[in-house]
Amino acid sequence: MKPWKIAIPAVFLLTAQMACQFINIATTPAAPTSLESETKAPLQIPIIPSSTKEPSPTATTTPDPAIFDPSTFGDTRTLDSFVVTEIYMKTAQDYLYEVKNKSEYNRSQAAFHQTSNFHGFNIYSLDNYSSSDTYWLGEWVYYHDTQTGLWNVSKPSEKLYNEVPLDYFDLSKWTSYFKSATYLGIEQYNGIPAYHYSMNETNMIELKKWEVSKASGDLFISVEGRYLLHYNERFSGKVIEGQNPPLIEGVVENTIELVSFNQLVQISLPDDYPNFELNLDFPLPAGSTFWGVNQDASGVISYGYDTSANEEAYQAFYASLDPASGWSAMGTSDLHIGDFWCTACFIFSKAGQKLAVEFFDERDRYDVHVAYHISVHLLPPR
Repeated sequence: MKPWKIAIPAVFLLTAQMACQFINIATTPAAPTSLESETKAPLQIPIIPSSTKEPSPTATTTPDPAIFDPSTFGDTRTLDSFVVTEIYMKTAQDYLYEVKNKSEYNRSQAAFHQTSNFHGFNIYSLDNYSSSDTYWLGEWVYYHDTQTGLWNVSKPSEKLYNEVPLDYFDLSKWTSYFKSATYLGIEQYNGIPAYHYSMNETNMIELKKWEVSKASGDLFISVEGRYLLHYNERFSGKVIEGQNPPLIEGVVENTIELVSFNQLVQISLPDDYPNFELNLDFPLPAGSTFWGVNQDASGVISYGYDTSANEEAYQAFYASLDPASGWSAMGTSDLHIGDFWCTACFIFSKAGQKLAVEFFDERDRYDVHVAYHISVHLLPPR
């Protein structure tokens, strides 16, 4: 069986292209190796796992606003709640890569919600679209592909690349392509007194890959709390990753807005969530731990478990499953239904329901996958 993962695709946060700003500001954003690979399939941007950072300490003195110093910006992650939007675009001849994101956070709920929409095309592919909603609520992550209507549910973990992405909202990092800025004074931004800054190519750090001919930046920082309210950056020149040549002429632009903060944001699952049963009533080898459930278009619902049982122990456990469990062995079968496929997986039935069980060796661990709602021609019981 090809293993399914509940890594969150198309999640919007930072795009993979911008993530390197958080690692090394002297490095331009990473990208697919060719234009073809970048938009030929719907956007697949995993949430990149990161360790939890301690919020920056609050400054004890008022910084001079005339000095551009992102280290003095307020830490968005310490707010009781926030709503942040982002629009990231790369454009060139016969080429578009656009991600629109909206992120909501409620500290008292320990809840996070993200909505993402992607649109892209190039000379190799027609218009490509994807859209999704992801909810972090309690100990679960709920991912909803809003185009297909399908859901994944999992526990956040580094191995699934779906940890709570709060660290990416240290918004002071977003200005990292600029080492300086021109202070324009105090202005109102959406009714909030704010320090206003502008940037151009003379304010940029040295980049190793991009060949920027023109750059601009526009930044508003709230006077109270020094939170980033609005930031736009735009770079033109050889800034689009190609295949041959490796860089082509185009424009990269990113806009981020702190739409609201410390206002009531209630985060909850939508009414159409299918309310999966997360405690599967099915015997599992000792030491098995649930890590997620996946729904696919064929109607199959697959459950994934880490297990301490190796393949030999797995085979022995299901070959002699106790009838007292209520599940009757129906033999083995090769299956390929939707996203679930396996060779000689065990088939069991109970009260008219059939399920298939497959073992998978993940190198660093063992997995047991259980597929519900199957309807297949079965081999005779062995």
